[in-house]
Amino acid sequence: MADMMEAKEAAEYLRVSYWSVLNWARQRKIPHVRVGSRVLFSREGLDRWIADMEAQSVRKPEPIEYGKLRKIKG
Repeated sequence: MADMMEAKEAAEYLRVSYWSVLNWARQRKIPHVRVGSRVLFSREGLDRWIADMEAQSVRKPEPIEYGKLRKIKG
């Protein structure tokens, strides 16, 4: 069984506001589970989410190729 937290506990764990956690859950930006009217977060899910966000922050963006010529078949 995963270590589950309510939104207030998840906010403390992430060191962000309670409202930010609920907003991210509503926008489906953060992993969560709804049990009735409760919104729960697993510690493992939050840890993976943090690791993914951290990896994205250092990933180099794909280069944009401008002016690529194509042969026109006629």
